[in-house]
Amino acid sequence: MSHIISLLSGNIPGGIVLALLALLFVNLTLHFLVKSGLIKQRLREKYALFNTVVLLLYSLVWFITRDAPPLERIVVLPTIEQDSSLVMPVPFTFAHLFAENAAQVKSGYMIHPWYWIYQTLQKDHDKAKPWMELARRLNPSFILHSQKRSSGKIYIVLEDMNNGRRWEREYEGEGWAEKAFRDISREFDWFKKMTPVQNIERRATLYYRLADKDYDSVIAETETDTSNILLVLRAEAFVGRGLQKDVDYVKKAYVDEVNADFEQAKSLLIPLIKMRRDVYPASYLLGRMAIRDQDYENAEVYLKKALTDNPYDARIYFALSYLLSSRLEELGLENRKDVLRRAIRLDPGYTDAVYELANEYFMSGSGIENSSGSQSAFNVLHTYLKINHKDPRILSLLASIDLKLSKLEEAEEIYLQLAERFPQDSNAWYNLGILYSAKKEYDKAIENFEKAIRLNDNPDAYLHLGIIYQKTGDFDKALYYFRERVKRKDGEDDRYAREALKGIRKVLAARRDSSRTGVVPAP
Repeated sequence: MSHIISLLSGNIPGGIVLALLALLFVNLTLHFLVKSGLIKQRLREKYALFNTVVLLLYSLVWFITRDAPPLERIVVLPTIEQDSSLVMPVPFTFAHLFAENAAQVKSGYMIHPWYWIYQTLQKDHDKAKPWMELARRLNPSFILHSQKRSSGKIYIVLEDMNNGRRWEREYEGEGWAEKAFRDISREFDWFKKMTPVQNIERRATLYYRLADKDYDSVIAETETDTSNILLVLRAEAFVGRGLQKDVDYVKKAYVDEVNADFEQAKSLLIPLIKMRRDVYPASYLLGRMAIRDQDYENAEVYLKKALTDNPYDARIYFALSYLLSSRLEELGLENRKDVLRRAIRLDPGYTDAVYELANEYFMSGSGIENSSGSQSAFNVLHTYLKINHKDPRILSLLASIDLKLSKLEEAEEIYLQLAERFPQDSNAWYNLGILYSAKKEYDKAIENFEKAIRLNDNPDAYLHLGIIYQKTGDFDKALYYFRERVKRKDGEDDRYAREALKGIRKVLAARRDSSRTGVVPAP
């Protein structure tokens, strides 16, 4: 039924207009038939009543299934110097006041935390111009700027993008960020309540390091802290460091491996939960660890609590996307795509969610260019690239989908651009090797795979070199590269190592056949 509703309404305001036009056409047709004597007058009244009922039902269905109105997004940019460079050492003190109060925002608004933009920008996060450009592409309702003048005063501008209004103030002295935050909160009434934030500059500094994945320094600096907020921040650093460790899930099924960083984080968070002294994002962090440990029952409990703590955090929805659909029903979410769409609605620049949703769409399609799955995947990727057109991971996925759809020229154009931008990235050359292998341009493929190996000993390049030499009948080289890939086996669930083992068996079998018959198998 939901698919029929989606087909009729498109889940967008304005779908009802199509129904009105269709009903108008039907009624005009009936009117013509009555006037021409082809249909009786009394039947016309029944058709009019039928159309009215259909219109009312359609209006009801549209109202129930339409998308929620967009949230009024509030973006707070880092503080800049007179020359437009970022204020150092930490330009996020003012922005972090809003980020820490994101859970207190009133219905209809949302704070877009500065560290979300930091993650979207990746290597461009140290320049002021990309921040402004990306902020505007997010289509926010409000943008807050702050600039340090040569006099030492801080000049703040709030742009109301919907009404074209500007709010301007100047502050000086210590505590300027807190004063400005209070003034804006009173004047614009965005928050249910304002959470007092102590040591905001230090906390902004620590979150800056977290965003930069400098977990060791955060852990070292918070060793003696006892406040709830800093205990949770310390736990977040342990979780971040723990997530960097690879997990061999095949081995984990037989050997109970303990993630020491996760255990440290739990020792900080669980007592807070039990004493009901937890602050956001304690529940989210416990849920995120449970997802990594494949403890989905606890993940469900913690993540649902996290959602009540802060319903506007895209990261919670992304974590929820790893749960079975049956666990999501009470949240009004149908499936993984629905959850990922919700995450992207909150943060259109959320690279991980965009990547996963596009991949989900493509994998659920028929594998042809004009299928709904492929088109939906392209729509998701191109929408993101309007926000951040330089993202190498998303561009690589777009090229990968082009490659799978045999759009080889489009894929080659993207891969060549990535190789030019990131010449020291072995994956850029590896991807070109995959492309030329698909085009059966084996000399070019070999050249690019060898470059990937020289740069970073790319393990999967060995596998594909083995496949190429197997196809071209050079069994000695094929065996060498297959064996080199097996040597680089990464855990029991390394499927490329298993592919290399299969390649070895096939090459040895082909050798036996050729020695027995005296005929080398055709490549």
